[in-house]
Amino acid sequence: MKMFYITLLITFMTSLSCWSQEIVNFKLTPDATFKTDEGEDFVIVSFEGKDAQEIYKLLATNINSMYNNPSKVMHGVEFSSIKIRAIGDLVYDKTIIGIESILQAYYQLEFRIKDGKVRISAPIIEQSLMLRGEFTTFKIFSKVVGDYYKKGVLKEKKKKDYLFVNSKINDIINKIIGSNNEQDW
Repeated sequence: MKMFYITLLITFMTSLSCWSQEIVNFKLTPDATFKTDEGEDFVIVSFEGKDAQEIYKLLATNINSMYNNPSKVMHGVEFSSIKIRAIGDLVYDKTIIGIESILQAYYQLEFRIKDGKVRISAPIIEQSLMLRGEFTTFKIFSKVVGDYYKKGVLKEKKKKDYLFVNSKINDIINKIIGSNNEQDW
């Protein structure tokens, strides 16, 4: 089972390296929030030559292809904003007895749309983490993240866990905005 999780982690990391240019790259901070390298809690992504309606439709189409039931996770104000609340395998962790697992969490994303650009708010991961299929609280996100750091510095032994959370949430955002340029088929 341990080998399965290690293989899964390597697969996710490898898939990220296939992206020639990742547009959005939020990073987890010691207080369990996400920020940009500049310390901002949002990113502006340019969509040259597209009006708000075109951008909205592009994002909605990408969301539709990513989720089994997009109407349950996506809420929007037509052509101006999209909010998502969904659950995903976001946190790699070990239990006290050393069993490796990937924990699920609800996450929230917000996209504000204007002609030619999208403002993407930093993602929010809700506090309750759970094992897949078990909807009881297993761990608290901020406590798990707090264990990644010592005096505000990322622990070397927790770097893999830190990178896993970052790659998972940024991968979701980048697929929604279409940074892999697959929409011109």
